[in-house]
Amino acid sequence: MCGRYSEKQDLKKVEDQLKLRLSEKAKNWKPSFNIAPSQLAPVVTSDKPDLIDVFHFGLVPHMIKRSDIK
Repeated sequence: MCGRYSEKQDLKKVEDQLKLRLSEKAKNWKPSFNIAPSQLAPVVTSDKPDLIDVFHFGLVPHMIKRSDIK
C-alpha cells in the first residue's frame, strides 16, 4: 500500500475553525506534507465527533488474524 496525503494546517487553527477540541496526542502532532501509512494522522471519529484525535494511518489486510490489531 502506498497511499499518502498531506495535512499542512496547524490543528489549533482547525480546532478553532470547526469548533472542535484537541486530544492530548493531537496537541503534539505536527503538520506534514507527506503522511505515509503507519504514521500518526489527525482524524475525527463518529464515536467522538467533537474531538480531533490522532491514529496510525493505514489498512490492516484481511488475512491478518491477530486479535490485538484492529
